[in-house]
Amino acid sequence: MNYTFTTKDYGQGSGLTAMPVSSHAGKKMPTGDRPYSAYEVLTDYFEEDMGLVIGNYLKMETEQIHDAGVMKQAQALRLMSYAYRMTRSRIQQGTADTVVDFIIQGKLEGTDCDNRKMYGTADFRVRYILDLKPCSQKCVGPIINIFKGDDQYLQQYPIATNEYLLPILYNSDYELVAHDMLQQYFPEIGTVIGAKGFCLNADDLAKRMGLEVHEVHFRDPSIMGQLYYNHASVELIDRQGRVRIAPVKPGTILISSDNCSTPGVRNSTIVHECAHMYLDRWFFLLQMMAGNKKAAYTNRRKAQRHAFTNKTAVDWMELQCDKLPAYLLLEYSSTKAFIEEELAKYKKLSSTEKIRNTITAVMKHFHVSFSMARYRMIELGYPEAEGINCYIDNMVIPDHGCSGKWMEGVTYTISVKDAIDLSEREPRFARLISNGRFRYAESHFCRNNRKYLEFDYSGRIRLTAYARQHIDECCLGFYKCGKARDTSYQLGIVSRNKTEPVKDKYLPGYTLAAEPATEEYDKENQIFSDDCWLWGDFYYDMSDDYKEAIMDIMKRKGLTQEFLANELNVDRKVVYNCLNAMNPSKPHLVAICVALKLPSFVSEKILANAGITFRRTELDHLYRSFLLKAEQLTVERCDDILKQNKYPTLFERAA
Repeated sequence: MNYTFTTKDYGQGSGLTAMPVSSHAGKKMPTGDRPYSAYEVLTDYFEEDMGLVIGNYLKMETEQIHDAGVMKQAQALRLMSYAYRMTRSRIQQGTADTVVDFIIQGKLEGTDCDNRKMYGTADFRVRYILDLKPCSQKCVGPIINIFKGDDQYLQQYPIATNEYLLPILYNSDYELVAHDMLQQYFPEIGTVIGAKGFCLNADDLAKRMGLEVHEVHFRDPSIMGQLYYNHASVELIDRQGRVRIAPVKPGTILISSDNCSTPGVRNSTIVHECAHMYLDRWFFLLQMMAGNKKAAYTNRRKAQRHAFTNKTAVDWMELQCDKLPAYLLLEYSSTKAFIEEELAKYKKLSSTEKIRNTITAVMKHFHVSFSMARYRMIELGYPEAEGINCYIDNMVIPDHGCSGKWMEGVTYTISVKDAIDLSEREPRFARLISNGRFRYAESHFCRNNRKYLEFDYSGRIRLTAYARQHIDECCLGFYKCGKARDTSYQLGIVSRNKTEPVKDKYLPGYTLAAEPATEEYDKENQIFSDDCWLWGDFYYDMSDDYKEAIMDIMKRKGLTQEFLANELNVDRKVVYNCLNAMNPSKPHLVAICVALKLPSFVSEKILANAGITFRRTELDHLYRSFLLKAEQLTVERCDDILKQNKYPTLFERAA
């Protein structure tokens, strides 16, 4: 066994100390692409035996163990079994001496002065000092104590890590991390950071962190940027369009000239890679210490619009580095001051125009993307930005704003899938959207009133201009819960009154804004009286026989079975059989409801009267989605969606 001498106190005490040194045993190498925890690296690849080191500690340090309050009456102790509990460490330590604690719970056996058996448990802190540098990759230790929380050595570093040496960050931490990072790399912080007009230069930040930035053409068109922690090679495209292998040295950021052509995207990509260096270098060096050659660099690809449901260590790492650049490029004080100045310029504009113009100004002034400027404004206390440039169900939603103050944390948009999930989870919400009072339009559940809803030139339902500027008056609001791309909804809010305190999680209220005893007040009363909810009369007098209900609808709309067959793309005889079947098919009835453009509450009652229920399956989610958006879909489009998801078409299913 090799030893090293140190005078630095890592918890073992002051003075010159000899400590064991171990390195990769070389008997095992990583397989697959999964990350390895610090505990796995030391036990599997460095062959550190936790049972052996704790057993030796029990034999040699009985007095120290008694002083810690463990089995004080025992004269001799031995380890019966042990189990790994957790890893404790902090980032911002030196990579040449990163302290990592493994908390191991041991079951102990001892004997008292009368030689009687005693049993107990204790948590041991097994400390190692890792030299993570690629040229060293050694492990010094262990130093063993009874665990009673992090000691002074680790407490001097503020950001704790998980078992992979990745930082654990909460929402409130990002502002502090950004401030610390700017303070560290911009020593002139007292006169620059937070000053009016301060803009972070991404290239300058990289240079101050000791990183080189190069613009290249990657062979892989999806790559936006890469950061290298060790010597490596990369496939690039030269000016003649030929593939070449280029060597890359540690501390290099490569930026795609193709994917980072705008200042906003380029800046955010560089700062994203800088965030990796600041937050994650311990993780990557740990993976390299295990022998994983693929861990030599980080890889940022074009964003994919999807949700992570079971986040891995790498997912969390990417989410953190996606989020931090906004706090660096749009520093709190200077950005807030700039926003206030911009808002003051647009007092005469509508709320949505004012917010959109301000987001655009932030984007141009700080050289960031529109989406980053929007996100940061929400973070800085301007929730109205939530209504600008929303993207739901692969569509951009028209801008919308509130008549009063937009309540923090509330959104008025929800996707079809999330609405279905919420209706299954919350009976109150399900009742509210199925009674005809609200209709789904532009990804909002809007009050079914012609003041708020209208039809466009193609017959599709949409919000009126008034509704888009008074979204809190007419649409259901939702609280979003979950992290980053994994989002779910809780019951939200509809504001009853601008001054009324919110007492319930869900307030299905309605606002009449006009003053009493005025002409406008009487006009609104008339609108309210005339508003009988589309299909309302029919819904309440609807036949319990689903066949009669469908025939009644066709009669009221002046439609024939021939027309319906044409819409369904089937023979008229098939329609006749559907309308006279004893046990109707679910997909057939869904197709008919879509073809007739029925409101979802009418469709669901027809299916319920036919004895058809929806289950919690992907296919039934699609069927319910078709009913929710029947006014915007055709049967042909529904069939295409089903085929794309490898399901039978509506009339293939039970033909």
